[in-house]
Amino acid sequence: MGILAKILRFIDDYFIVIVLGVTLLVLFSVVLIPTIYVFLLSLFEVAISGEMRFIGLGNFGRALSDPEFWQFTYQTLIYAGGSVSISFLIAFICALALNRLRYLKGILRSLILLPWVIPPAIAGLIWRWMLNDTNGIVNDLLVNRLGIVAENILFLGRTSWARLSVVVADSWTRIPFMAILLLAGLQSISQVYYESAKVDGANWFQQLTKITVPLMRSTILVTLMIVTMLILRTYSIIFVITDGGPADTTQVLTTYIYNNTVRYWELGYGSALSVILLIIVVLITLYYTRQLVRKSIEY
Repeated sequence: MGILAKILRFIDDYFIVIVLGVTLLVLFSVVLIPTIYVFLLSLFEVAISGEMRFIGLGNFGRALSDPEFWQFTYQTLIYAGGSVSISFLIAFICALALNRLRYLKGILRSLILLPWVIPPAIAGLIWRWMLNDTNGIVNDLLVNRLGIVAENILFLGRTSWARLSVVVADSWTRIPFMAILLLAGLQSISQVYYESAKVDGANWFQQLTKITVPLMRSTILVTLMIVTMLILRTYSIIFVITDGGPADTTQVLTTYIYNNTVRYWELGYGSALSVILLIIVVLITLYYTRQLVRKSIEY
């Protein structure tokens, strides 16, 4: 009992140190070591046989001089911007609606989370079936039920439609998460502000633009930062719906990395592309963080 008591006392005295130590160890093992390994691998040319040859920054130079890299980087930013914009707009409307509800709040909050809990690959399969040009439910609705168009639309076979399709599908999976975060921000705003505004004769739009949005700027920036980071590493939905087609028009950096690393077995080049993507994510995160700090100082 004496030894057990000493052990329990030691754990009690150094509980925070132990928890932080274990957390840092797991973080180091799961995140830092693979990141370092990828960076080191990006400095080598790796053959299919496994033979490695040190080439320094050669893989990075190859990427920066490759027109495909810049094309897919541009498509990645367009994809991320479109998905973030659509997701935020719809999520903000949903959050406003949920915040005004008096009944069935719990049930509706649970239902709105359903698209988010569905695995991305499964969500991609659902949208691929819905957008099928022969027996998809969307074409059936537009052609047979509503009669809006005369013939089926090639959602996944035409460039513009394919780009829009993957953006909409990705947005569908992001809306619930954003809506819940924005709803939490809305509920943190005191009702005193709105009551005072009503006394002064402010309508709902003035309350939205002068009270809600300014007081939610920090929440909005954090939400946009998190979702942007998630979208930039999206792979499953695009792979399942279009696999980067047609003619690479929906190819993004993550699918480009996969193709070079797994399909073509260019581990060094794929690792260099991964490092570049990491740098892009870090730069965008720093931009959001700077805006967040600036808004915090202003308010």
